[in-house]
Amino acid sequence: MKPKIIALDEPTSDLDPKHAEIIEKVICELKEKHGISVVLATHDLDLAARIADRICIVKKRIRNS
Repeated sequence: MKPKIIALDEPTSDLDPKHAEIIEKVICELKEKHGISVVLATHDLDLAARIADRICIVKKRIRNS
């Protein structure tokens, strides 16, 4: 398979720093070497700032009553 886009939801959550760094390198490699677009949902703003070309921050959750 040669996807154009990969979606990841909290790919580094619950990982120790060593393994989180490995995942971050894999994500960067997907983008840079393989030209794959990565859509990433994360609470880790530092991670997002390091790897993202664009960031969308969801500030407020709307609840239906």
